[in-house]
This record gives sequence, C-alpha cells and structure tokens, in this order.
Amino acid sequence: MAYTDINGGLLSPAQNPYAAKGSASSVAGYELFHPIVERGTVSDLLKTVRYSIKYKTEPIRFFFAGDYGSGKTTRLNLVRREVLLAERSLCIPIRFQEVANQISMSGDPNKSEITNFYGMVLDNIRRSLISQGALSREECLTLIKQADKPEFIDLIMRMFAATTKSHILLIFDEVEILFSSLKINVSQLMTFLHDLSEKCFSTNRSWGICVSVTGDYLINIQAEAAQLKDGRFDFRLVEPLSETEIKDYIEEKNSKITLRFKDKSYPFNQDIIDFVSIVSGGMPRNIEVLCHLIWASKADENSNGSVDINTARRLFVNQYRAQAFSYFEYVCKNLGLDRDVQGFLKVLFAEGGYRLSVNELISKRNNSFDNYLYNRTDSEARYILYNKASFKIRETPELSDIIEISGRRPFCFSLTKKTFNNIYTFESQTH
Repeated sequence: MAYTDINGGLLSPAQNPYAAKGSASSVAGYELFHPIVERGTVSDLLKTVRYSIKYKTEPIRFFFAGDYGSGKTTRLNLVRREVLLAERSLCIPIRFQEVANQISMSGDPNKSEITNFYGMVLDNIRRSLISQGALSREECLTLIKQADKPEFIDLIMRMFAATTKSHILLIFDEVEILFSSLKINVSQLMTFLHDLSEKCFSTNRSWGICVSVTGDYLINIQAEAAQLKDGRFDFRLVEPLSETEIKDYIEEKNSKITLRFKDKSYPFNQDIIDFVSIVSGGMPRNIEVLCHLIWASKADENSNGSVDINTARRLFVNQYRAQAFSYFEYVCKNLGLDRDVQGFLKVLFAEGGYRLSVNELISKRNNSFDNYLYNRTDSEARYILYNKASFKIRETPELSDIIEISGRRPFCFSLTKKTFNNIYTFESQTH
C-alpha cells in the first residue's frame, strides 16, 4: 500500500520532500525544490532579511559558520530567495570550489594565487551578470577595456552600476576552500571582503553580502574581522539540531506533502524519528539523506502504507556500510586495536549502532557483511564479542568518543553521534 495524503490520494515518488544529496544539494544559485523548515534560528534569520529588504535599514551582511552539513548553504539559499522576491533584484553566487578548480586548471603561473583569485571571482561575476540578463557580453567587455588598470573592486562596482538592478546580493559559498586548496590566508580574504563591503554600502543601492565557512576557521576569521573598522558581518554559528528540533523538522517536511496535520510524522513513526535523531547527529544534511532513503523505500512492505524501523535501519546501514567499515579499520589501526574490536564495531553498526547488548550482537553476527564473524558457532562468537572485544572496549579510554556504554550487565553499546558524523564524512576526508 503506497503513501496517501489526508484525503486518501496516492503520493507519487516525485513528492518525496527530502533531497537525495542533502539540504545543500541546492547550491546557492539554483532553485530550492524541497520544502525548507523555517523554524527557530532560520525563522529569525528570514525575519531579519525581510525587514532589511522592506525598510532598507541595515545591509544584509551574514557570515554563516558551522560543520559540513549543518545548513550553511541552505541559509545562503534562503537569503537569496528573499532578495530575489524583491523587484529589480540580482544575485551573484560565487562557489569557491569552482573558483579553486578554475585556478588550478587555468590560473596564470606568472601571477600570485591571490591575483588569480581576484581574476576568477571577477570572471564569475561577469558570467553571472550575462547569464541573468543584467549586462550583455559587449557591455562587460567595454567596461573592462575602458578600465585603466583599476582596482579589482572598483571594476566590480562599475559593472554593477551599469545594471538597472536596485537589490544586489553577493554570495560567497565554501570560502574554506581558499585556505585548504590555495595559498590564500584568512587575512587576505577578510581584507577583500571588508573592502568590498565598504564600497558596496557607500552606494545608494540595496546591497547584501553573505558568506559561509566551516567552523574550524571561525575563530581566526572573527579575530581578523575585529581589526576592521567598517563593513563588519553578522556572524552566525550554525549548530546541530536538538532532538526536539529534529522531530519538528521531519514532521513539518512530511506533513507539507501528506497534509496529515494530526499525524505529522506519517509515513514515519516515533521509532524512526528517534533513530534518525541518533544517527544523523542533528546535521540537516544527514537528516535529509536518511529521510530521503526512508521515504523512497517500498511502502507496500507494510499493510498500513508506512515504514517500519527495521526498514530504516537496513537502508541506513546499506547506504554507509563501505564508509563505516573503512572508518572502523582506520580507528583500530590508529589505536592499535585488534580484529576482534573491529568485528564488534562492524556488527554493532550493521544493526543500526544503537543500544544493543552482546547477546543481540551474537545473534546478528552474520548480518554484519564481515567474514571475520561469519559462520562462527555461538560459543566462538561469544568468546570473541564478549570475553575479548567488549572487555577491550570497556578498558580502552580512547574509544569513549567512538562508542557509548550504558546499563550494567548486560551492557548496551551505542555508537556516538561523533562516530556517525565521522562515518558520513570519512570518504571525503581520505580522498
């Protein structure tokens, strides 16, 4: 039985309210195809933006910082959406992963990376102006030819001045790429943003500059920003969602499609929401990916047209098994742990990684996709998992960040939120 709305109408697969690659799959500059949950800090942000656009009291200058998947790019997209609702508006998105790739492939070897960076940013702005119909190719070329070696930011301002747009928003996404892939430091970036901000806000147009960066660089960026007098940014730390916020997030997404406002979690149940809350670590991107998989599963497996917790666990494990197993191998190698502990971790992960006793792990050992424990007798599996692995886990302080132990004989073992987050990002960190 497929999913249905409040009136019994069938819901098509295309109505899945979650993004297959997470919230940030809609990188700044593209349309938002999935419902956005506008609660809490997101709601406050949008109120500030709407007020600023309507009354032009304060420029839009946000600097979003947080971990990968925390919702930084989603916030950039939301600010962009609000600006584009205004008349004669223009949004210029700069994706620094693309800029870094362009510099590595075609940057002038006779110029410094910061000079190449300026050139690539200018080229991205020029192409965006042309693609959005704000200027023609000929107009851009004329402005560049007329410039007598002007300052980089002055040329940007001349291009914007030549348009008829009254609301202009610049978006700089993933600026941490500059520090990790290029020889550009925080001081150089902040000087550029500061100078651009001052020039922008000295005009009589409505301007906005929004930036995103991973939280690792926030302290250095704030310290550098404190040295600058004007053009400062409103720094906003994007933190993981709490369990209550995750529940609201899922229920709002689901009910926007099903219109079942008395049973907002449908086609999920509370067990699934609790499970997603644990394994997502509160990161919106992880929530989006997991819930997309759960929603897309075959509803006809259940007579009531909903998904059960076992299906959710299976989908999660299948999606991240390769990354998880590689991560556990990496952890065991770094900590000098043996194959017994690695086998324990893999069985625990294969069953969802949440509050499982050794007896439960023994009974599920053949589901771990790990040959080490496959087809062992019960007594052999008990000796490995209980007498050896669980003892080593309890006696290894370094594993407290990896696995949480609760209860007293029988102990229950759970992977920590930090472990789940490490699993999601492990592949990208090692390639």
